[in-house]
Amino acid sequence: MKKYALLTYKRLREITFGQAALLFAISFAISLFPSSILTMPRWPWVLIAIASFSLAAFVSLMARSSYAQLTDNGLEVKSLFGEISVHYDDIEEASYGVFGKYFEPIHQNWSQRIFLQPFWFEPVLVLKVREFPYDYASLRLLFGKYLFVPEKRALVLLVSDVHELGARISSVLQEKRLPKARREDEPTCPRR
Repeated sequence: MKKYALLTYKRLREITFGQAALLFAISFAISLFPSSILTMPRWPWVLIAIASFSLAAFVSLMARSSYAQLTDNGLEVKSLFGEISVHYDDIEEASYGVFGKYFEPIHQNWSQRIFLQPFWFEPVLVLKVREFPYDYASLRLLFGKYLFVPEKRALVLLVSDVHELGARISSVLQEKRLPKARREDEPTCPRR
């Protein structure tokens, strides 16, 4: 099954990884090489090196393990902290939108606007869902707020190849709903 990367997690890696790697290299070099300028103990530099390496590894792992995937039963959205499984029967509607329409820049603080700046005009797949497997607060804690529109009970997928994922979901939904529509349209003959 093809995996569609969640772009917000990739953006987090792009922003954080380079800076954490640079901080690791500097602090590791300072802690290893003797210097007459450095008169203070070296253990803080070792702690900084460990923390920056851990941060770089964490954001890389998070970006790699966060994706959406179609299965035989439905859509799975996975992250490092959990997964959401939405059955095809629970998806009411699949449509396209623009990321900035659902998460308007004016309602974000300055750091969120900087982080989300590349995505304001990116297409997203919006899935109206009857029921999520967990309550909204738990889902937002595990996945962040940029995956859900709480008022509309919708899942907003900012993924790589959004149009391909949308086409695949729409075709599966049509296949599943077509037999139901045919059964409803068949004339019923009264029995004698």
